[in-house]
Amino acid sequence: MKWIMEGNRGLVYLRVMRTGSAVIYGGDYSFEFGKGHILRQGATAMIVSSGRGVHEALAAADLCGAGVVDMPSIDDQLLLELYDSGKALFFASRTTDTSGRIS
Repeated sequence: MKWIMEGNRGLVYLRVMRTGSAVIYGGDYSFEFGKGHILRQGATAMIVSSGRGVHEALAAADLCGAGVVDMPSIDDQLLLELYDSGKALFFASRTTDTSGRIS
């Protein structure tokens, strides 16, 4: 938002939560396209998500000890590193199909 308000132009991606949620990043965070972030390491499994799914992934990780990755855009390098780690990878996404049903 700060970047937009400073008068920058171009492609803008803005994610707004529908419900209140915990803050994950500080005010100095800067979105970088193509960059994912490991929020928590897991010994045997990692959950990869974005948006509201990250909050749900963190809650699930509390129950099962998995790690969590926030990946708002595809980070090829990080995906390869996760794959090479030998850990189980789970991709969590919440989308709405064209019929309006949540899947």
